[in-house]
Amino acid sequence: MSNVKSTTFTAPRCRILLDGKIVGKGTNVQFTVEYEYQDIDVLDNIEVEEFAPVSYRVNGSIGIVGAVGTTVKSLGMFPETGKDKDEHLLNVLLHGQSVLQLMDKVESKTLHYLYGTVFASHGFSVAARGISGVNVNFKSIRHQDESEV
Repeated sequence: MSNVKSTTFTAPRCRILLDGKIVGKGTNVQFTVEYEYQDIDVLDNIEVEEFAPVSYRVNGSIGIVGAVGTTVKSLGMFPETGKDKDEHLLNVLLHGQSVLQLMDKVESKTLHYLYGTVFASHGFSVAARGISGVNVNFKSIRHQDESEV
C-alpha cells in the first residue's frame, strides 16, 4: 500500500462555495473561460494581420441535489420573486453579484475563484426512482486560478 499523497483533484475533494458558504450538495460544476479575438484584415495581405482582443467571458453551471427546505433562492443565488411585478423587479435589480469558489477540501485551498458571479437560469428535474436535482447556469466577470491568488 502506497503512502504517497495524491495531488489529483477529484470530485470527492471538490467543495463548492458561494460567498464563503457551502452550496448544498453539489453534484457537478463546470465553467468555460473564453477570450474572443477579432481578425484584423488589411489590404495587400492575404493573411490576418493581427488579432485584437474584444471580449472576455466566463460561463458555467452547477448541479445541486434537490433538498426539501433548501432552494436556489434560500442559497442566495436568485432574488425572491416578490408579491407583485414592481417588487420582483426591485429584488432583481438589488440582488448583486457573488464570489464562487472551488476548493480542494483535502488541502483547504481554493483552486478557482469566479468573481462578479450572477446566476442566469435554473431548472428542476426529478425522475422515477431518482433524486431531484437543480441545474444552475451562471456568468462571472473574472476567473482566477490558484496560481494567481
